[in-house]
Parts: sequence; structure tokens; C-alpha cells
Amino acid sequence: MSQPLRRRTSLVLLIAIPLLPLAARSHHDVDLSKTLPFTRTGTITRISWDGPHVMYQVEVTDEVQEVQSWKVLGASPRILRGRGVEKSTFRIGDKITVVGRLDPLNAIVSPDYFISTKNQRYDVGFYPKQMRSSVR
Repeated sequence: MSQPLRRRTSLVLLIAIPLLPLAARSHHDVDLSKTLPFTRTGTITRISWDGPHVMYQVEVTDEVQEVQSWKVLGASPRILRGRGVEKSTFRIGDKITVVGRLDPLNAIVSPDYFISTKNQRYDVGFYPKQMRSSVR
């Protein structure tokens, strides 16, 4: 690598590295105090482990027998694997209860946890427990 290129690369890194936490914060920054408690039981209709967060689509039948479809944005695949949640833990067609918070602005649910039909609890949420408990 030439000396001028090395200097430019160093300068870019010097500027970019301190900004990384800001980029991550803005990506995940949701004001939990403006979200609504969310608890629904439904059927998983879609699962995606392809992005930075695992996304579930859950269909719920409400009190007047209308079907609603909710996007549920979980933690990253790496974090979930660390908690023992694998791609094969949930399958399309599984019935679960989603407990979390609804962001009414973009209609996405940030789950705290899922409860399976076998009454097992799976911590699938992105936000740390201490953050979640401060807004409840």
C-alpha cells in the first residue's frame, strides 16, 4: 500500500470508528416509552433469518374473528443462537404467544419473549431486560 493511500485509509478509519456506536444506536433507537404493551397468541406464517434481525410474521385472530398479521422483529441470529434459539426452534405453523411492545408508528412488534404451546419461554427480544422493565 502506498504512503498516501495508507494515510487516507488511516484518516477514514480515524473518523469512522468513533461514529460506529452512533450508527448502531440510530438503527436500534426506539423510544420504548412510546410503545404499547403487546401480548397476542397466533400462528407463525413466515420466518426470516436472512437479515440483521430475525423477523417473524404472526397471524392472530382477534375478538371479532378478524385475522391480523403482525411483523415481529427479534434479536440477531447470533444473539438468538447464544440464547439457545436456533432456526429450527420455531417453524411455520407453530402456535406461539408473543409478549413484547408494539411500535404504533411502524406497526412492528419488539418481542420480549415467546411462549410455546408447551409453555416454554424463549427470550427472543432485541432489547436487554433492564431496558424493557424500565418502561413497564
